[in-house]
Amino acid sequence: MTDSITIQELLTTAVIAAPLVTGLVEVIKRTIKLSDRWIPVTALIVGLLTGLVIIQVSIAGGVAGLIIGLTSVGLWEVGKTSVVASKKQ
Repeated sequence: MTDSITIQELLTTAVIAAPLVTGLVEVIKRTIKLSDRWIPVTALIVGLLTGLVIIQVSIAGGVAGLIIGLTSVGLWEVGKTSVVASKKQ
């Protein structure tokens, strides 16, 4: 395995891992009765750890993990907004 990771590899990993992180955060939320206001922070932490584990323990892995966490927060917000909008109709 080479030490250099391309942006394409980082983003591909982020796109694949973000739904998994979203699911993990939902499990954490339901298990420990986590408030909705802590979801973004939890997603960033889980995403960071995921990036460090999946990619490598390095700055690139950390950056990928933050991208994964932020993408996961975006997915969660879109889902939440969609559910609220559908309930109003």
